[in-house]
Amino acid sequence: MENYHAYIVEGEAEMLFPHLRTFCEKTFGIKTNGNPDYIELKYVQCGVNDARTITSLQEQKALGSSRVIVCSFMSMTTEAQNSLLKTLEEPTPGVCIILAPRSKESLIPTVRSRMRPLPLSRAIGFSDEVLTVASSFKDASLGSRLKMIQEMLGSLEKGKGTKDDILSFVQALEVVYSRNTPRDWDAIKRIRITLTYLYDRTQSVKQLLEYLAHTL
Repeated sequence: MENYHAYIVEGEAEMLFPHLRTFCEKTFGIKTNGNPDYIELKYVQCGVNDARTITSLQEQKALGSSRVIVCSFMSMTTEAQNSLLKTLEEPTPGVCIILAPRSKESLIPTVRSRMRPLPLSRAIGFSDEVLTVASSFKDASLGSRLKMIQEMLGSLEKGKGTKDDILSFVQALEVVYSRNTPRDWDAIKRIRITLTYLYDRTQSVKQLLEYLAHTL
């Protein structure tokens, strides 16, 4: 998928921002740490004045090769969305806007039609296959979940898989559970706790995955 001037991706800021930084560095070739061409905005409700801020930032020419504005919000007023239409229709060259609402359905059709969906699998950097495995795990019985875990651990022991593969799987679980309406916040919290421990290389992968199998 070629780069575009406006994307929309669903999710929570605290989950998306780290992955979007990596995505922007790889896709647009810009540094995100301390770079004035990479801007993150976070609102509970994005109002018309906030939308004007986005427009103002978008109208400024990039200091480098590209500028990216990431805006996360729980909701955006209709007035704010209407004020962004011209910005989305007449983008400044070299500038990209990424809107990250909790749900893209909260945006009016005319806004959505001017943006391209950014699949979480592309933003976060794992394959659709991993999402499929995570979805199967979510819907499986406890016995089937434990069998899936045994297969993952077997691949790890044989050198066919890595710890990063396990991390990607658990990250994909967070994406899958985040799609629920309403969201299962207890499950998401357990997944995030598991991710925290997985980053500690001394923790037992088997025990952490079995914890998820029993508690999700």
